[in-house]
Amino acid sequence: MKKKLKFLYSMKFGVSILVILTFVCVVGSFIQQGQIDNYYLNVYGDSIGHLILALGINDIFHCWWIIVLATLLCINLVCCSIIRFPILVKRYKHGYTADR
Repeated sequence: MKKKLKFLYSMKFGVSILVILTFVCVVGSFIQQGQIDNYYLNVYGDSIGHLILALGINDIFHCWWIIVLATLLCINLVCCSIIRFPILVKRYKHGYTADR
């Protein structure tokens, strides 16, 4: 359990989420957003059109799983900052400067 929790605030997890979000945003920018359902079925065909609608790619920036990914990224960034803050304070107290 501790390893799983540690992974949630690791840099690897944060970078992974960023890569996924970047890919999804690129996909979302190529697919026209906010059209009626028939538009996607006519333009992309039945199978891909239904997939676009099922995954919410027709409104990518408001679908639930993008919000979950963005929330996980925020939690990751906050946890990374909190964990590293005491180390930075200790270094600052001992005369640490950015020049070293």
